[in-house]
Amino acid sequence: MNASDLHYLFDLNRVLLHTNTAGLTHDESVKAPEPAGNCLNWVLGHIVATRHAILKLVHRDGWWPAETIDLYKRGSEPLKASASVRRWETLLEDFDRSQQLLNEALDRITPEELTAPGGKSPTGEVDVAGRLAFLQFHEAYHIGQIGILRRLAGREGAIR
Repeated sequence: MNASDLHYLFDLNRVLLHTNTAGLTHDESVKAPEPAGNCLNWVLGHIVATRHAILKLVHRDGWWPAETIDLYKRGSEPLKASASVRRWETLLEDFDRSQQLLNEALDRITPEELTAPGGKSPTGEVDVAGRLAFLQFHEAYHIGQIGILRRLAGREGAIR
């Protein structure tokens, strides 16, 4: 997996995310699915929180404080509509900001950096390219969830 492949895959995620989120409101984003599960707001926030880990992997800084990341990390409590929940529109802007930073990092990453140790994935230890590929897959999985949650919010499916 090279930087060009990763650019394409993360850009595909961007397009699909914006297609699935088109027209959704903040109120729709904080409505929890029944009987259980995370709301749209949490899923998008989780994607952005994970993007902070992706940026760190490619030697870029995120901008969310730890307490915001904690709201959206794996295993966190389901969100309730409250003042601490990030606004839907802000989450979309944050995703776009992360896309720009990720693109800039992928433009500069070297083949040597991509083959450096990258940590764990479900299949075991991987290089940076393998870790980025796994995180792109993880993100695409959650973008699919957004498509389902969009339907549960009473909206038509966006991807045809």
